[in-house]
Amino acid sequence: MTLEIESSNGDIPVNGQNGANGNSNGDMDVNENGHSNGDAENGVNGTNGIPKKKIVIVGLGMVAVGFIEKLIKLDARRQEYTIVVIGEEPHVAYNRVGLTTFFEHRAIDKLYLNPVSWYDSHHPSLGYQINTKVESIHPAEKYVKTSSGETVTYDILILATGSDAVLPANTPGHDATGVFVYRNIADLEKMIQYSATVKGTLGCVVGGGLLGLEAAKALLDLENYGKVGLIDRNRWVLSRQLDSDAGGLVVEKVRELGVDVMLERRVKQIETNEEGKVRGVTFEDGDFVEASTVCFAIGIRSRDELARNAGLDCYEKSGGVVVNERLQTSNPDIYAIGECASWENQTFGLIAPGIEMADILAFNLTQAKAHTQRKFRRPDLSTKLKLLGVDVASFGDFFADRDGPREMPGRQAAAARRRASVQKNGNGASVIPPSVKALTYKDPFQGVYKKYLFTIDGKFLLGGMMIGDTKDYIKLVQMVKTKKQLEVPPAEFILGSQKSGEDNLDDIDDDTQICSCHNVTKGDVVTHTKNGTCKSIGDVKSCTKAGTGCGGCMPLVTSIFNATMKSMGAEISNHLCPHFAYSRADMYNIISVKKLKTFPDVMKEYGKAPDSVGCEACKPAIGSILASLYNRHVMDKDLHAVQDTNDRFLANIQRNGTFSVVPRVMGGEITADRLITIEAQNKDFGLIATEKGFNVFIAGNGGAKPKHSELLAKDVPPDEVIPLIDRYLMFYIRTADKLQRTARWLENLPGGMKYLREVIIEDKLGICSELENQMQELVNSFFCEWKEAINNPEKRKMFQQFANTTDRQETMEVIQEREQERPTYWASDSVKYDFKGHKWSTLAWQPIIEAKHFEGDNSANVKRGETQLAVFKIKGKYYASQQMCPHKRSFVLSDGLIGDDASGKLWVSCPNHKRNFELNGIEAGKCANDDEINIAVFEAEEREDGWIYLRLPPVEELDGVLATGKWIVRKDEAKQPFEKMDGYLKGRTSKKPRDRTIMKTQEPVMVGGCGGPGLDW
Repeated sequence: MTLEIESSNGDIPVNGQNGANGNSNGDMDVNENGHSNGDAENGVNGTNGIPKKKIVIVGLGMVAVGFIEKLIKLDARRQEYTIVVIGEEPHVAYNRVGLTTFFEHRAIDKLYLNPVSWYDSHHPSLGYQINTKVESIHPAEKYVKTSSGETVTYDILILATGSDAVLPANTPGHDATGVFVYRNIADLEKMIQYSATVKGTLGCVVGGGLLGLEAAKALLDLENYGKVGLIDRNRWVLSRQLDSDAGGLVVEKVRELGVDVMLERRVKQIETNEEGKVRGVTFEDGDFVEASTVCFAIGIRSRDELARNAGLDCYEKSGGVVVNERLQTSNPDIYAIGECASWENQTFGLIAPGIEMADILAFNLTQAKAHTQRKFRRPDLSTKLKLLGVDVASFGDFFADRDGPREMPGRQAAAARRRASVQKNGNGASVIPPSVKALTYKDPFQGVYKKYLFTIDGKFLLGGMMIGDTKDYIKLVQMVKTKKQLEVPPAEFILGSQKSGEDNLDDIDDDTQICSCHNVTKGDVVTHTKNGTCKSIGDVKSCTKAGTGCGGCMPLVTSIFNATMKSMGAEISNHLCPHFAYSRADMYNIISVKKLKTFPDVMKEYGKAPDSVGCEACKPAIGSILASLYNRHVMDKDLHAVQDTNDRFLANIQRNGTFSVVPRVMGGEITADRLITIEAQNKDFGLIATEKGFNVFIAGNGGAKPKHSELLAKDVPPDEVIPLIDRYLMFYIRTADKLQRTARWLENLPGGMKYLREVIIEDKLGICSELENQMQELVNSFFCEWKEAINNPEKRKMFQQFANTTDRQETMEVIQEREQERPTYWASDSVKYDFKGHKWSTLAWQPIIEAKHFEGDNSANVKRGETQLAVFKIKGKYYASQQMCPHKRSFVLSDGLIGDDASGKLWVSCPNHKRNFELNGIEAGKCANDDEINIAVFEAEEREDGWIYLRLPPVEELDGVLATGKWIVRKDEAKQPFEKMDGYLKGRTSKKPRDRTIMKTQEPVMVGGCGGPGLDW
């Protein structure tokens, strides 16, 4: 069904179900005084070709722009949405919290949260229109109609209409000339114009709350009034944030500034002259004050008229569009955020809850496909402002001592219930003992007041308020939010208060919120400073929005910025091995830039000796670099010789020289039987789901020295998890040292976790995109190496035990354990026999293996009689030795890496325990790193008949010394790892548990749980 709607642009077809995919055709028209950058284009999703959904936002205030910024960031990868925002004022979003600064410069653009160019820079994904009022919402057809007659369709509609200042219509004279409200730029401009006509008179502000004090400051800054008065019906100002002592102190400071504070006064009537202009105020007690201006700042009321007229549920008592915990209205396609939203019959007039709503909604619209939706919960109403030159802060449950605590941490709630249940007054009624204690500090000389509220045992901080000295505000707010038990006595919060919170910035975690207006954390400031984006405080304010709200956070923001600028460090590197004068990280960059693809090419170009064969240190290191860059099959001819141990045969080497294979489980095939629990905190990386995304843990692979992983990032949006892990892994691949596990890598990384975050989160080096692209290249080049090895006859033949026969020999006894076969444990002792010095009776040249075998490999395990021998081809020459490594009697030397040094000495390194045996020279057979063992070596050469000949003793004599059966490790000679414990426990029996003890009690025993009065264990 298609519905035709009349508009100033002609007929625009709107789909009856989804608004023609939420997009109108053509650019948006505007009214005579309006401005627009055009409608957001329809377009398709940048990742999957699905048409984009259109989000229309009604209202362009601080919360709306906060939502837009968050959505653009979170939607950067999926590109699911286009946005159209319609603002009623003739300005883009500006800082309403800092309205008083307008009098200093009278330039609205200095209050803009983002310059006009920012909106244009996001076109066509973002379309905006200002000076245009939305007149009606049509939920069934999914479009809104503007004052210019235009129709704008939507898929999702978000109401961010804010609130209006309350003007008491029942007060006579409320509409007189000279009566104002303090809400927006238009109000200020009217006050500026009017004040110029009544210079030297009294200007009054009605209302002693946050807005009232801001308005009083505005009248002072105008410098047109002879005196400024503040009228409040309460006994002290800021009665919603402060107790009587704190509020009284603020009153004193405000009066010191020359403001006439009139408390416990109620306005009965605004008196006017014959011209209809204000001439004074009459109070309910009959007193009269002469005044030319009255500015009402007595509260706000949600702008919900659009929603009401559209049939959406609104809260009748105090106004506001009713929303659920997902900020959804009674219509599932319409949401409300900010001051216009009523959550659990509450509206919030502070900027911080509105920004929290914006964050939650943006997250749910973009990330909830891969994560549980976030829910809006009771917001933190902590406030820190500088009002009329007075530092004022309240945090947490700041009236817990007056109204009772809203909630108690840990077991404190159960303890309070128990106390309430057992104490009675004289009339038999329950007496609720205090569950909160207050610690108060008052300095009338410095004008400092602090009141901190703790649980009855002093172990938890619940909230508090501060006047004059608010330096500890950030730390205290974080303590309340985390609900952690205090590590110091409550008294230290006062006695130690002279220590500035900014002086010890290391005590503040990176995820600590330092700007509540725009939800900016310490880590945000550090991030933009370290990556070079912010080089001044002005840049910090522009990039993070910190300090662009109330401005109360600027001292701490400045301290963090200054400290960060001083914390730069340098990176060091170590040479890979004696063959290369570069670190592994250097080698990675060299190979990548120069496009080198084989080990000989790398050695020729950057080795100390171009014709060197390398060693057991540089070969696997460069092998891993080549695999990370090009992802070729590791058993290819030119790569196989540099692979070590497990990589050499795509599996895990076992004690008997065989390899175990972990079966590959393809995506979608996992079952409960195959499921393996992988702990999130002891692996290379792990994830733990949170309400806001995932906590990403890394570097938990410590090998023989176990180590818990460390937190890399908190609350990472689902769309950013895989890219972040990709960056981490690729940066590890680039910078890790040879054979270095992730735990040791992070421990040795210069700057540690702090530096890693700078690189892969803050993009300090500008390589994040490159790291992601490189990982994607590896993913795209993926193939099953096992499948290719099995299907390729040449590669499959490499898994044969002997290169010259299909015979097989066991090298260790196999035992049964838990219905599984495994090789027995290692031999207890090494073989001390002098194989190198053994005197053979005779030696004769014997053909052993065809030379063509070495066209695809550089070593071979051959069988002569019952003896296993290792044959190597190095630089065109051949060398031979026994196959058995005498250290643990493992028959594996042909799979070892070959190395050399500057003198020409050659050696083979045992793949199991890295014993290095020399292959040439007068020391041939010697173990370079274990004097107790050595091996027998034999001459070898290639002859014209195409065979490799070895100079060997007679078979019987050879077998008498080196036969496999002679040295096979048997289970009765292998030392069992739990032998000592078995001996300790031998003959012991377990103890029989005692019978349960029956408790005799006078009264029934009470147990906790479900609100019961007993102990809650």
